[in-house]
Amino acid sequence: MKNKHKAWIIGASALLLGGSIVTAITVANLKTKNKKDSKQEVNESNDLKNRKEELAKMIELLPYPSMAASAKQELKILLDGITTSEEMNDFKKSLEEIDTQVSSLKEKISKLSEENHESLNNKLNEANTSEEFKNLTDEVEQKLFFEESKNFINSLNYLSNEEKIAFQEEIVNSKTKEEVELVKNKAKNQNDFKAKKESLKLLIDSFTYPGINKDKENETKEYFKSQVESTTLENIANKENEIKEYGNALKKKVEILKMVPYTIENAEGRVEIAKLINEAKSIKDLNILVPDTWVEHFTIYKKLIEDNFEGQQKTNLLNRFNISSARNIFQEYTINDLRHNIYLTYKNNALSWVENNISDQTLKEKHKEEIQALNRTDNADNPDKEASFNQFTESFNELKNKFESIKNTNAG
Repeated sequence: MKNKHKAWIIGASALLLGGSIVTAITVANLKTKNKKDSKQEVNESNDLKNRKEELAKMIELLPYPSMAASAKQELKILLDGITTSEEMNDFKKSLEEIDTQVSSLKEKISKLSEENHESLNNKLNEANTSEEFKNLTDEVEQKLFFEESKNFINSLNYLSNEEKIAFQEEIVNSKTKEEVELVKNKAKNQNDFKAKKESLKLLIDSFTYPGINKDKENETKEYFKSQVESTTLENIANKENEIKEYGNALKKKVEILKMVPYTIENAEGRVEIAKLINEAKSIKDLNILVPDTWVEHFTIYKKLIEDNFEGQQKTNLLNRFNISSARNIFQEYTINDLRHNIYLTYKNNALSWVENNISDQTLKEKHKEEIQALNRTDNADNPDKEASFNQFTESFNELKNKFESIKNTNAG
């Protein structure tokens, strides 16, 4: 500024020597301008000083882990070299960006295990450039990813401690995020597999058997649990379907057993089947023990007895009915035996009625022969149980209709 002022003074002297009024005015103007420029320079200098002090405070307030961070000292040195307002503006923006970067990194570092804090905070105390922040961010985020991955393994509640340690070691030895993700997926699949096993065991525990023999019931449940435990990951879905289907079938069969119309609650037929249900280990076993048609068929057997017999005969047949079941298991008394007793008792009653109520000997013998000629066409051992049952009822109805016809013909 001094050189600039000197040039102005030399020019003014030359004009003054020419004795011109213009020269006098020019010199006066130059003096005024020189005073204004000097004042502006002072103001600008004070403004820069104030702004430097403001920026120095911003540096001090940067949230580095250490108040004496070396990055701050470097920034102060840079600040001292700033001479223009434009540079001040750019430097302020840089400090604001640094503040954001430091705050973000501090938060991320705090999420890491404590053993990482000191070394990473030391690196952060030295960082104040874009490259340094990027490198440190990459390092911190990689450590965060690995730690979060190990924490993920710890959160898998169905893995044993040994399994967790093994998976975490795999993560530590992984070279890329892709490898880590593969380990996490493998661990999750293993955890889900074990969780599924436990849920199936709980489902098995919830199975409701008839309650006749708790020891047998528990043995059956343990059998199913061992099946679940030995199941592989590839087959767990099929085993789940199998267990659920069995559970649904069991529930249905227990309800059917309760509904069989025995004349007493604890009829031998019901009790003996209940015992066997406790041992049933497949839907096939359940279907053999408790066919879906049991209630329907036994309702008809019972009605045949109640509608066609009286007194001691009725009592005896109902007693036999109560020891009958769909499986023919009580004292070797079978469904075939029950049918035989119902049919033969009715047939004998018909023959007895003919004997006692028809006086014409020829007619009597004729009707006896008609009745004797009728026989059951069913076979209780027929695998087609529905066809066998229908054949029995048709045979019985044929006998009954013949007897009713004989009675009607010979009435009075």
